[in-house]
Amino acid sequence: MKITKIEVQKKNNDRVNIFIDDDFAFSCSTELVYYHNLKSGKSAELSEIQKIVDEDNYIKCKNSALKYIEKAYKTEKQITEKLIDKEYPENAIKRTIEFLKEYKFIDDYNFLKIYIRENCTKLGKKKIKYNLLRKGIEEALIDVELDGVSSSFEEKSCEKLAQKKYDSLKNSDTSYMKVYKKLGDFLLRNGYSSDIVSETLKRVVAKEDFKAEGNEERKHNSYEELFILAQKRYNLLISKEKDKMKLLKKLYDYLIRRGYSYEEVKTVVKELINTD
Repeated sequence: MKITKIEVQKKNNDRVNIFIDDDFAFSCSTELVYYHNLKSGKSAELSEIQKIVDEDNYIKCKNSALKYIEKAYKTEKQITEKLIDKEYPENAIKRTIEFLKEYKFIDDYNFLKIYIRENCTKLGKKKIKYNLLRKGIEEALIDVELDGVSSSFEEKSCEKLAQKKYDSLKNSDTSYMKVYKKLGDFLLRNGYSSDIVSETLKRVVAKEDFKAEGNEERKHNSYEELFILAQKRYNLLISKEKDKMKLLKKLYDYLIRRGYSYEEVKTVVKELINTD
């Protein structure tokens, strides 16, 4: 086999098309042409061609990864998944990841510390852990770093976030219970535990900030209605969840999300369990 033609691509001057025995064979970067001393009339062995193709795939894969991390720090898993989606060969991806690690473009432990530092004022530990696990960070590493975030700091962060959200909600909704529920759901979605959310709602949401509620809402708040609601949910959960502690937590979370206070839920659940 003999290289019969090397031409620069029209849309990309950094790449060339290689023709062997007058037929198109492959394309590669111009730097590989110089590196392998490719020129018209030179004999080309199959093994040499494969080596060039592999090297070209690696260069493209590496450049793609570097472009991906230009705007934001990424984990090894995120970059690997991105390169797989782009259908780069396994060997090219492996070499790229090794390169990125060697030159500190990838450092999952450093990513972990930065992520916690940047998000611990707006997300609870549960949401932070969930997000980091999805990004491929080891659970043991996450737990160690999250232990450094004190409970008091998380509580203060939750309250600050809640106050900001509360000020927005109460200006757009005149219903105490609706605001209470919306704010509770918002904080739970952001990864704060039901205990922290409950205590935060007590400190932030004030009934005097709202007009008197109508008969329908007072009925919603009635002890009897709460008990019936709790009983229905309890009967549904007990058929699926055998662990009592998990069952009670799910029941508490459900009722709090419906807008009831922690103390109201605690009283009803206690009676419900005693009568079961």
